[in-house]
Amino acid sequence: MKKLLAQSVTVIVLLLLFSGFLSSCKKESIETVQDEAGVLANSLSAKKSPNKPFSFDLKTWYRFSPLTNPEDIGTIIVDGNTYVYTGHFPGGGEGKATHLGQCYSYFNQKAFAVDNLPTTPPAGSISAPAIDAANYPDYFGPLPLIQPGDFTGLGQISSALGFPAMSNGQIVSSILFDKKGNAVYFSYIDGTSTSQPLGGPLFKFNGKAAIVGGRGKFANATGEVDYEVIVSFIDPDNASYTGKGTISY
Repeated sequence: MKKLLAQSVTVIVLLLLFSGFLSSCKKESIETVQDEAGVLANSLSAKKSPNKPFSFDLKTWYRFSPLTNPEDIGTIIVDGNTYVYTGHFPGGGEGKATHLGQCYSYFNQKAFAVDNLPTTPPAGSISAPAIDAANYPDYFGPLPLIQPGDFTGLGQISSALGFPAMSNGQIVSSILFDKKGNAVYFSYIDGTSTSQPLGGPLFKFNGKAAIVGGRGKFANATGEVDYEVIVSFIDPDNASYTGKGTISY
């Protein structure tokens, strides 16, 4: 009897020990699965992050269009200083951008300076619709005045792809697009654009631009970039337009 009781106790102890071992293994297994699930979730979250790095580097050209509409002529106060609008500085170019690859651009801006002479370097600029440049008159004077044919391509591409003057309530002042019909729309953020001399005929514009939609895979794009434009006032065909920031699409 004692022997049978001892054997029963031994079996019960073994069962309890084995049950504890299984419980421990189960707990460790669950924790391992939870850890692995957490790592996978974080990985997927990172891959689906809405903000992606975005940059572009373009070789560009610009033109000057004097203001002709009375409603365009006036003054603007920036940092307590009063400036007058000098005209529009539209242009275009090509280069490369992340998420686009080889791409092309048209842009437009309404510049202001201490006086309205076309030879006066602008102090800054505000947004103007890029597609408006297709309707600016041609001039037969010297560069940087608009020359015949400068914006013929803009008119054709705008008609084919339906580039808008405004997107999401903002002026589309710059457009990047590729040959597949994808496009990103930018609106310069007013009050951020400034100008500074770089020596000789070179000037730099820099500021911030909001991404306000686009076309194709960028139809609902949002984001913001810091942009920089370097121009020469004696060679309007030699300029650059770069930007760096983030995009979500």
